[in-house]
Amino acid sequence: MWDSYRIDTDRVFAAGMSAGGLMTSYLTMHRSSVLAATVPFSGGVISAYYEAPEVDLPVMLVWGGVSDSYGGYDFHGATLSFSSALQSDGSFVVECEHDLGHLPPDGAADMAWAFFESHPMSIDAEPWADALPGTLPDYCRLP
Repeated sequence: MWDSYRIDTDRVFAAGMSAGGLMTSYLTMHRSSVLAATVPFSGGVISAYYEAPEVDLPVMLVWGGVSDSYGGYDFHGATLSFSSALQSDGSFVVECEHDLGHLPPDGAADMAWAFFESHPMSIDAEPWADALPGTLPDYCRLP
């Protein structure tokens, strides 16, 4: 099937915001063997529902800080919990905590694209391990 659609299996990524961010978090845990990297925007998982990914993935977590909630769901707490669990299990994590609440930051697509471009499945060493690129906003960090 992959060949029928000319899919570059080295560059299959997932990103989404809010419900899409939760789905991206789910895919991070349950489809890691086919994904190169993920970027959940206001996603995350509370610790009771976390499952270790089969394969360590590079993950960029982007969320709106302590005021990032919607419908009673605490995206701030869920993202911090997800970040901690992923790191404990060996995944490379970038945290981008802006202060806009439950909204994507300006340049969100550019941030995700820069992350994806640098993280095909076939990389041998983490290209951002020592420092984040200067093109990312100041609110992004290596935890």
